[in-house]
Amino acid sequence: MKKLLLSVGVAAALMATAAYAGFAQGYGKPDYVVSAAATTNNFLKYSYGPGKCEIGAAPQQAWDMVCSYDNGDRLIKYTVHPVNQDLRRNADKFYLEAQNALAVESAKQGLSRYLDIRTTEIKGA
Repeated sequence: MKKLLLSVGVAAALMATAAYAGFAQGYGKPDYVVSAAATTNNFLKYSYGPGKCEIGAAPQQAWDMVCSYDNGDRLIKYTVHPVNQDLRRNADKFYLEAQNALAVESAKQGLSRYLDIRTTEIKGA
């Protein structure tokens, strides 16, 4: 009986930890930021293979996003901005600003060309 209670307790603790980790990952980030990371990674994986996009806060309602592919050999850097029209209807809408040459390249190829990626003159691009 003690083993059964211990097993149930451990299982409950693991489920609680997993639930908290999932909640904490999106906690504090607006809907457009969470959407940007998921959508961008989904589109980029068709050109660059498996990878992930991580987001960190930046000043003035913008967020820095770095997407890593080829075991970190390819880093694609963007700044994520909200679409400022009618936030109720566009709470998860975003546009990206390319921050490195690979991000500029991504705006023109594969499925990522369907993302709203704004490119400016980047040194080395």
